[in-house]
Amino acid sequence: MHPRQTTTTIEDTENDIQYLDINFVHKQTNKERQNIKDGHRPNENKEFYVTRQALKFAVEDKFPPLRILCDPQLKTHEDGTSIIKELLKCIEQNFKKTNPRFKQPLGFVHYTIDGIKSLICYTKYIELFIYMCKITNYPKEINSIKLTPVC
Repeated sequence: MHPRQTTTTIEDTENDIQYLDINFVHKQTNKERQNIKDGHRPNENKEFYVTRQALKFAVEDKFPPLRILCDPQLKTHEDGTSIIKELLKCIEQNFKKTNPRFKQPLGFVHYTIDGIKSLICYTKYIELFIYMCKITNYPKEINSIKLTPVC
């Protein structure tokens, strides 16, 4: 191997991390101000590590999340999975008729269940986002769970 050539290994994660230095001289929290009064100097330069995946996620999520209230409330992530699967089955035919040029698989990038046990769904496709913003495109109920979209 030539002395200037390098090899990349799985352990070489340096390229996958973005280093961000943030100076907190003018942005101190109340706790940091109290520490200064008590004689403790906080570290004025703090370093955050952000993976490429996190940066990509932050940049690609262009649309606000879609919130669906569920009654009764969802208990587990698996409950959410079954509701999402059935929801996509219910809307698929009309969605494809409304968006004939949409060639991506129908689905959400990801979803979660929030603190009040409702579904929070994320998409990066404008066609799906616009379609889901119309309340009449949602079924009233799936698997004996009443769905109420919040737009």
